[in-house]
Amino acid sequence: MTDSPRDMNLKETSIIRLWDDSSRRMVSYDLSTVFASLDVALAGAENCQCLYVELENTPASALLAFYLLHRKVNCHFSKKQEPGHMPPFCNSQVHPGGAFVDELRMARLLNNEDGHAVHNDLQNTRGLVLFQSSGTTGDVKFVCFRSEVLLENARNFAKFFGLHAGTTILVPVPIYHMFGLGVGLLPAMLSGAAIVLPAHTHIVTLYQHCFLSVPDVVLLTPSICKMMLAYKKQLTCRPRFISAGESISEKLYSEFEMQYGTLVNLYGSTEMGAMATTPLTASGAERWQGTVQSLPGVEITLCEENGEVLCRHHAGFWGYLMKGTDLVKYDPHTWFQTRDWGTWLSTDRFVVKGRIDNCINRLGFLVSLEQVEMLLERLLTGVAKVAVCDIDKPTMKGGTLVAFLCNEKDSTYTTQQVKDLCRKHLARQLIPDEFVFTRSLPKLGTGKLDRHSLNQFYHHLTSIKL
Repeated sequence: MTDSPRDMNLKETSIIRLWDDSSRRMVSYDLSTVFASLDVALAGAENCQCLYVELENTPASALLAFYLLHRKVNCHFSKKQEPGHMPPFCNSQVHPGGAFVDELRMARLLNNEDGHAVHNDLQNTRGLVLFQSSGTTGDVKFVCFRSEVLLENARNFAKFFGLHAGTTILVPVPIYHMFGLGVGLLPAMLSGAAIVLPAHTHIVTLYQHCFLSVPDVVLLTPSICKMMLAYKKQLTCRPRFISAGESISEKLYSEFEMQYGTLVNLYGSTEMGAMATTPLTASGAERWQGTVQSLPGVEITLCEENGEVLCRHHAGFWGYLMKGTDLVKYDPHTWFQTRDWGTWLSTDRFVVKGRIDNCINRLGFLVSLEQVEMLLERLLTGVAKVAVCDIDKPTMKGGTLVAFLCNEKDSTYTTQQVKDLCRKHLARQLIPDEFVFTRSLPKLGTGKLDRHSLNQFYHHLTSIKL
């Protein structure tokens, strides 16, 4: 491992600028020095089958991730967890800011219950990066990328959004996820932009970083958008906000933009990265309804049969590594099935309506659970969040819809009031059969709604009533 940063075509990124919380200023890191130091600390890492790397939003983690990608070390990026969470295909691990350790190697190879510690694809290929993904089902799988593809995507993204050495980007989302890494950290590093990585997504900390670093770009999730609106304080800067993750309701989108300015929403997945984005020329009304347009180099089509969003991207993922199986490679020439469905607004603009798995037939209509959630949130102004589940309990309508409602603090909705409003404003097939008030909604590790847990919660409630 003797390549220097300049040999790898990093151009203006020979210097990386990262915010230091202790001194409250940007600190410049010379990559030649950083890489030389890590070459010594991580000697032998290139021989690992797969390196387990716990990343945090710190300068040390950012520099480590960048180093591993350029040195083409096979690695699995993960959040910091309790001991024992290392996947069986990882035979060594490294901690940000710490030394390389491999004492777990023999234990993993010799004491592996499921017998799948050795993976030929991982052993025979360099430069693979794995991310854990559970989608909306909760079934764990590992999405595998080639490091050069991740870097290519990052360069394209930086170019599309005009990131440069004079840009400051605030990344209050985890860099072990594709959004934080592929949309925030890597594009910023490759463009020479200054980077702020808050260790915690605390709303007060977020505002402090906006005041101190005056960012030009801020990455957000819908949850952070809600926290900012609830905080009810103006920012001292006017950055461009980029959101991804869950879908954003029309109400949240419009309220956020009226208070904080333009919000650009990304549509993507762990497998394909960012696939589409809010058109930069879209009007407020178009943005609020979720209008998106494919990014350069990405092809999007909608299945004629069920409206499923299909994507083809030459710089997509390499394959899946499932528990107990070898790598299942993806053919980039085929259409990737996102399991989302949408509708065209024009020849090149579309709206994602929800998950195909979350659609049911009611009274002869195909009803999307996400659509019902959006309509209820728009109708019930005193409700903070709505989750709708299809309970395994057939009715004359064709399926039992149960709506779980999280009231605002000062809301006084009753079940009867909610039912009356629904009957007055919604079509019959869109009205849930039952309403349950709850303080919070369960989420998967990815931050997405855990509908399976809600189903279990409902059955637990009904069993108590009986």
